[in-house]
Amino acid sequence: MRMTKSQALLPRADDAGTMQISSRQLKALHSLAVFGDWARPMDIGARDGSHHTMTLRSLVKKGLAARRLRGSLLNQIRGSELYDRLSKIKQGRSAPRGSYIYRITRAGRKAIGR
Repeated sequence: MRMTKSQALLPRADDAGTMQISSRQLKALHSLAVFGDWARPMDIGARDGSHHTMTLRSLVKKGLAARRLRGSLLNQIRGSELYDRLSKIKQGRSAPRGSYIYRITRAGRKAIGR
């Protein structure tokens, strides 16, 4: 038996229509809204091998969340531009695995009604 993810339709930020968002993405948005400020994936329930980082990245692509490189010394030396450049070249396990933090955007708050 094949399991399917439930989908919700939310208004787009530009009011041009609707976008589909999965139940996982909706839960992640609610968790970011409750957390308030910048949050690590583990702050909203992520564990080793969980879907949270992938889910948060998809929310960033949709404009419902923002991300930035966490302020560790090594990340400050490398810089986010390097991570962004390498992530476009490398895929899968060889992609750079920087420490990012996330927060909900205004569009994300509007989408969940907060």
